[in-house]
Amino acid sequence: FHIRHMLESGYTVVSPQYSLVCHGYNGADMLDDLVAARRYLSTRAEQWGVDDQRVTVVGTSSGGHLALLLAYTHPSNFTNVYNLYGPGDFAEWFEKGWTAGGTAGLEFICHSVKDWWSFVAPNCDPDGIDSVSPISLVTGDSPRTVTLHGTSDSLIPFYLSEALHARLDELGVENSLIGLDGFDHGLDLGEASVGSQIFRWTLTAMMNGDGIFEDE
Repeated sequence: FHIRHMLESGYTVVSPQYSLVCHGYNGADMLDDLVAARRYLSTRAEQWGVDDQRVTVVGTSSGGHLALLLAYTHPSNFTNVYNLYGPGDFAEWFEKGWTAGGTAGLEFICHSVKDWWSFVAPNCDPDGIDSVSPISLVTGDSPRTVTLHGTSDSLIPFYLSEALHARLDELGVENSLIGLDGFDHGLDLGEASVGSQIFRWTLTAMMNGDGIFEDE
């Protein structure tokens, strides 16, 4: 329904498929697929009537993490990145653990990173964790960033988004962190839900430059 809304609003939507962990692929394969999709978009931009200089990448949860990685490793290819409750800082997550803290959280994170990005962080070493953390890839040239995240997210802690956006502020990157008080993971489920309506409005505002960033 989000795609239908954007199409009806006059935007071109490209929804690439990428390799999945359940089929034996890892995070590097996923990112490679998305890079290839972006390059393909450039070859078809004129045919599809797309402004190749105004491209926004959007992702949800693990897709939000991939969207951040894609945008921050290829900043010249994107105007904006919109992250819906994806983890922006694996390093801090690894250090602090689960929302309530403790060993169980650390074990879960280590296991997830090993399975998802095994070629980078087979032993959950600090360098490997940093390499998959969007916060470590941010520069002053990173694209404008918006994150929509529930403050009571029981899967991806909200403090990860706070850390990412604090870093964006430090580097002078236009950004906006929209925290929805009391909302859990999957806040945009349901076309008429509050989270969905906020997502669609803020995504459109970001692409149109309609004052979503603090200095606008």
